[in-house]
Amino acid sequence: MWTAFSEFWLDTELNQRFAELLRFFPRMTFGAVACIHDLPRLDVPEFGPVPAELRSLLDSGRLAMMNFPTPHGVTVFQKRSE
Repeated sequence: MWTAFSEFWLDTELNQRFAELLRFFPRMTFGAVACIHDLPRLDVPEFGPVPAELRSLLDSGRLAMMNFPTPHGVTVFQKRSE
C-alpha cells in the first residue's frame, strides 16, 4: 500500500529536489502542499534545469506554485488536480 501525502518538505541535495517532487506527485492528495527549501524562484542554477514534466504540470494547472524570495528562499507547490 502506498502512502498518500498531504504535505511534505524537500531539503535534500539541490539537484535532486525537482525529481523528488515529480516522484511524489502521484501520491499527493488533492490540495496537498510540497515545499522546496532554498528555492526562491524556479531558475536557480544549482538545481539544474526545470524538468519538462514539472513545466507541464505547472502550465496545465495541475500544480500551482508560489515563491517566497527570503534569504534562503522557499517555493510552495500545491496539487490542484489529478
